[in-house]
Amino acid sequence: MKDWIEYITLFEEDIYDYIFLGFLFLAAITFPLLLVVDAPYGKLFSSSWGPTIRTDIDKSRLKEPAYLLLSIMFLVHYLQRAFIFPLLMKTPGKPTSVIVVLSALGWNLINGYLVGRGLFHFEAKLARDWHKSPIFIIGALCWLCGFLINLHSDHILRSLRKPGEKGYKIPHGGFFRWVSCANYFGEMVEWFGWALASQSLAGALFVFWTIANLLPRAIHYHQWYIQKFSSYVTLNRKACIPFLI
Repeated sequence: MKDWIEYITLFEEDIYDYIFLGFLFLAAITFPLLLVVDAPYGKLFSSSWGPTIRTDIDKSRLKEPAYLLLSIMFLVHYLQRAFIFPLLMKTPGKPTSVIVVLSALGWNLINGYLVGRGLFHFEAKLARDWHKSPIFIIGALCWLCGFLINLHSDHILRSLRKPGEKGYKIPHGGFFRWVSCANYFGEMVEWFGWALASQSLAGALFVFWTIANLLPRAIHYHQWYIQKFSSYVTLNRKACIPFLI
């Protein structure tokens, strides 16, 4: 296994070198090119380059409490997932396929676009006092519960192995009492609450995608636990959704 990880690391170093040289080449040809061609943005904007996308933020909606709170919820999740979560990891994670990384990057770009443009521009505007409505409050509380379940489950998973220990262990505590993948359950609850609070089609698509991605993975993890640990069946856990799946 160690040899395989070293091989993957060396392979990534080759990719890094190719990207570095390619980026260096692009910089070298960009300078003379931009001396004769105007990049079409800012004061030099030109519609002749094709379709355009707005780069500003719809401040009229963002000033309203419901939109501001929905934006904060969205950004808090990804701040935690992209920056805090990796820093809290106690042991190095396994290598990840480049295909998986590119797929995740592409998915987040598309999902971020759909959520941002849908919520702030294309979909019907929420009522000014929507943040006071029972549906928004229930959705926001649901998001908060899911977020806390996700955080607590990640903490349990990080604490399974002490420094220097290897191998897999069965997680206990929190929602792991009922499911094998409590962290995935928390994320599903989180985005269901956000979709409910936002009352947006983009939010509904987001939670549908979350379930489509995480539920099959949770089922496979559940089967892996059963095969790995002979006593796991006696815990009577479901894969991801307590008492159901």
